[in-house]
Amino acid sequence: ILLHLDAWYLLWQQEAFGEIYKTWKAHQAFLGKKIAVHQKDGSCAEGTMLQVLPNGDMMLIDQNKKQKIISFFQVEEVKTSSQT
Repeated sequence: ILLHLDAWYLLWQQEAFGEIYKTWKAHQAFLGKKIAVHQKDGSCAEGTMLQVLPNGDMMLIDQNKKQKIISFFQVEEVKTSSQT
């Protein structure tokens, strides 16, 4: 684990943020899935996850085809539709 962590840390030190983001985005478990995002303020946003932005925010599209961006700092829990 430490060897892998060290490799990612070296990329970060080289400011290879694009490479880190590309790999991180490719391994997101919720991409294209219907999810419920429970937020710290008690609200819940539901929709299909479109992408994770470079700053960690999540972009959803709801049942009305409206896009919504959920701040990474506001996320308390994420569940797939089968878990809700």
